[in-house]
Amino acid sequence: MNEFALDDDQLRVASAAPETRQIVLAGPGAGKSEVVGELCRRLVFEHGVFPSEILVISFSNGAVDVVRRRTRHVVDEGEVVDVSTIDAVAARVRAEIELEESPFKGYDDAVVRATRLIAGRRTPVFPDIRHVVVDEVQDVVGVRAQFVLELLSRGVSDDVGFTLLGDPMQSLYDFQIDSSGDWTNPQFLDAVRAQFGPIEIRLVGEYRARSELTKAVSRARHALLDTSDTGRLLDLQDLAADLPPLGDLDEDAASDIAGWAGTTALLCDTNARAGVVADAMAALGVRTELAPGAQAPALDPWMGRLLAQHPTSRIAFDEFAELAAAHGIDDPDDCWRSLISVARSRTGLDIPQLAERLRQRRIPSALLRRPSSSVIASTVHRAKGLEFDNVVLIDPESWRSGVEEEDAAARRLFVAMSRGRSLLTTVHGASTKWWRKDERDGFWFRTGFRGRGVTRVLLEPQMARALGPVTVDLEPMMGREVEWESTYDLVTVDGEELPSWYAVVDGTVVGQTGVDFGAFIARKSYRDRLPQLDGGRVDGLETLAGEPREEPGGIHGLWVGARLSGVVSMEWE
Repeated sequence: MNEFALDDDQLRVASAAPETRQIVLAGPGAGKSEVVGELCRRLVFEHGVFPSEILVISFSNGAVDVVRRRTRHVVDEGEVVDVSTIDAVAARVRAEIELEESPFKGYDDAVVRATRLIAGRRTPVFPDIRHVVVDEVQDVVGVRAQFVLELLSRGVSDDVGFTLLGDPMQSLYDFQIDSSGDWTNPQFLDAVRAQFGPIEIRLVGEYRARSELTKAVSRARHALLDTSDTGRLLDLQDLAADLPPLGDLDEDAASDIAGWAGTTALLCDTNARAGVVADAMAALGVRTELAPGAQAPALDPWMGRLLAQHPTSRIAFDEFAELAAAHGIDDPDDCWRSLISVARSRTGLDIPQLAERLRQRRIPSALLRRPSSSVIASTVHRAKGLEFDNVVLIDPESWRSGVEEEDAAARRLFVAMSRGRSLLTTVHGASTKWWRKDERDGFWFRTGFRGRGVTRVLLEPQMARALGPVTVDLEPMMGREVEWESTYDLVTVDGEELPSWYAVVDGTVVGQTGVDFGAFIARKSYRDRLPQLDGGRVDGLETLAGEPREEPGGIHGLWVGARLSGVVSMEWE
C-alpha cells in the first residue's frame, strides 16, 4: 500500500484515533477526498478498525463516487469502507427499524422519519460503527442536518469519533430550507460544537489547480472569506470577467472544446441553460451529456452488458473476471465486491436476485452510472463535489437573478470556478429567454413570444423510461436524435388517461415518455389538442432492472436501455 504524501495539516486529520471528533475546514483542491482515504487506511492498519466499522457519508451520488474511489484500495479484498449518501443511510435506518415500510411523501419526509426512528430507540441503530466521516458537510442543512446530528448523538455508540469536512464558501443548498425551524449549516455546526466539543483543523494547501488561472481562484478564496457579501460577489464577477473568453457558442468554440484532453464541464446556472447548451453542442457535432439530477440515479451499463445474456442464473468470480476483462472493466475486483454485497449465493453471484434487489433501489454507489461522455453540460449544483480538467462558464454574467441574495450568488460563482484543474474559460450565447420553470412539477419549458403557449420543454432522463430488452446494439445510437410516435397506454392512479410518446431510432423503439411528462403536456394543452414532438436524443445507456423476460437479454431481469434527454420542440395541431 502506497503512503499518501501529506502536509502537516492533512497528517493531523488523517492520523486521528477512532474516538477523535474533528471538524475540518478546507477549500477546493485542499485534498479532502485524499485525506479521507488516508484516514480510513490508518484507522484500519494502525488502529485495528475493520472497514465495515467506518461509515463515510457525503451529500450527493457524484460526491460519494469521488470518495469511494479514494477509499476502495485502502483495504484488502473482501471488506470495503461503507460510503453512502445521507438519504441512503436514512433508508438503512428505516429498513433496520421498521417492520414494514409505510408510504412517505418525498425524500425529505423519508429523512424526517428516519430521524424520529433513531430518536425513539434506546440502543444505537449502528452499534458496530467506530468512526463516522461526513464529507461536503457545508451542504448538510434542514432535515438532513437534524438527521446527521441525531445519527451522531444516538444512532451510534457514545464513544464513536467523527470527522466532518467542508468549506463554507461552497455552501449552495440553503434553498432546501423550507421553514424557520429548519437548520442552516452554521446552526448545525454550532450544535455539533456545543454537544461534542470537537477539535477544528484548517487545510490551507491547494493541490487541484494546475494553471495560473485555477490557482488564482484558490488564492482569492482566503481574501473572500473576510469580505462582505456585496464585495465578495463583485470580486468574483471581476475575476470571471477577466477569464480568457472562448467566444460565442459556435463551430469554433465546439471544435476547441472537442479537442481538449481530459474531462470538460460546461457549467450553467439553470437546467434549462444546460439543456440548451447540450443541444447546441450536439448540433455542432460534439456529444455532450446532460448531467443527471441527484434524485435520478441510474445503473451503470456494464452490468447489463456482462450479465443480461449469461446462460445460467449464477456466476462465479473467475468467470465474471473473464467477462469483465473482455468488456474493458478497469477494476473487476471492486465491481464484484459491490455485486455480491447485493446478491451473494453459495457459488458466487445470484443474478435474478441481483435484478430484483436493484429493482427495489437497493443500489451500492459503485453500481451507479457515470457519464459516458468526456463533455457534460451541468448546473453548478449538479457539479458540486466534482472536479474536471476543464471548466467553461456559460454566460456567467446572466447567472444572478434579481431576487437572489448576493452571498448565494457569490458562492455559486466560486464553486463553478473552483471545479477546474487546468483550463478555465467562458462561452456566451446560450440564451434562455422565455424559458420558465413550472412550479408544480419542476419542468423547464419555453413559451412563445411574450409568454404565449408552450413551444419547447427540456426532457431530462427521469422524465422518460427506457424500454427493453432491445435486441439491437444500442451503442451506435448514443448521441442520435430520436423520432416520436404517439401512444396512449399510460394511466394515472386516478384513472385519467394521459398522452405518451415512443422514442424511435432507426425503427427501434428505445424509450417512452413517463407519467409526469404526460401530465405536464396534458395541463399545457389547449382544448385537448396534443402536440407533435421533435428533438431529443439518446443521451447515453444504463442498466435496467425489471421482471425476468423471455426475450433475449432479459431472462434474468437485467438489460441495457437508452437514456433520453434534450430540448423537445412542440408543434400543436
